[in-house]
Amino acid sequence: MQCAADLAHAIAAAEPEDARPLMTAALIDLHAGMPPSEALDKDAAQEWAKRAGEAELVAIAEAVATELQGRNLHQDHGRGLLRWLFLSMPLANRLRFLKWGQENCACE
Repeated sequence: MQCAADLAHAIAAAEPEDARPLMTAALIDLHAGMPPSEALDKDAAQEWAKRAGEAELVAIAEAVATELQGRNLHQDHGRGLLRWLFLSMPLANRLRFLKWGQENCACE
């Protein structure tokens, strides 16, 4: 993270005509772009996700979740995705979610 901050400060201190190509190169380098159009296997998807920024990850996750709403997933796949999403949250958020569920959902 320090390297990114140092790069941002260096670009900000540069002359505008020097800063533009540096900023362009940095932006191209620092984003993952779209996932490859060919079918991704799990390893390729993980490699792409490591390079993706938070906004890209959230956009892809939202698009996937929206697409999955209309699909009839095998029960194990649905449970696995829900478990993955829940465990990906920080512990404090998981605890708040569980508390909200207890207070707002009628469980029989």
